[in-house]
Amino acid sequence: MNNLNPVYYLLLPFLFISCQEDDTVIIVDPNEPSIDCLYFPGLDQSDWETISLEDLDWDEGSVQDLIDFAEANNSKSLMIIKDGKIAIEEY
Repeated sequence: MNNLNPVYYLLLPFLFISCQEDDTVIIVDPNEPSIDCLYFPGLDQSDWETISLEDLDWDEGSVQDLIDFAEANNSKSLMIIKDGKIAIEEY
């Protein structure tokens, strides 16, 4: 009679456990944008889509303060991208 190593008997239950169907539940964060609404230009495009601050419902009056802050801290450029679209681009 063929005797199997006892280690095989210990590993056998893991084989059946690993083959069971995965019942993982994925919870979607409502604040995280869906893949469908993200935009990235193709390799053949030279221009990125933009989005206005008004469309984002951002305080347009604070933008100049943000630009001034970036300049005061020796930044050479400031770019804010929302969902792959340029909201602010300053150099």
